[in-house]
Amino acid sequence: METKQLDFRFRLLREKKYIPAIVLGWTPPGSVSPVMAHDYLVVTKNFLTGIGNFQVTGGYGSPFVIRKNSQQEDFLKSLELREKSDYKHGNYLTGFFGGLSYMPVSFGGIMLEYDTRTFNA
Repeated sequence: METKQLDFRFRLLREKKYIPAIVLGWTPPGSVSPVMAHDYLVVTKNFLTGIGNFQVTGGYGSPFVIRKNSQQEDFLKSLELREKSDYKHGNYLTGFFGGLSYMPVSFGGIMLEYDTRTFNA
């Protein structure tokens, strides 16, 4: 089975001294697998300290996908807003997620994240 997926990532704001970076991710309608759709907004801020580098990330993943109904010929009329959970209980990156990483050296560190379902390290 062939899977086709197209995602776009837009940097809305570049990180500055006191301002975090903001990124919008979007999967356009027509992708084959709604479970893999990633519509999200992410905020990231780095902190450089004398004891290492810290990075804090938080975001929100949309619980909805825009699907194209292949039965409808008119493109605009064929678009439907559906819940991700309608497709094989697809809840990956649905809701709030975030992470914290610490790098005491340039070649390694530790990370703790919450991926909307579980904590990982």
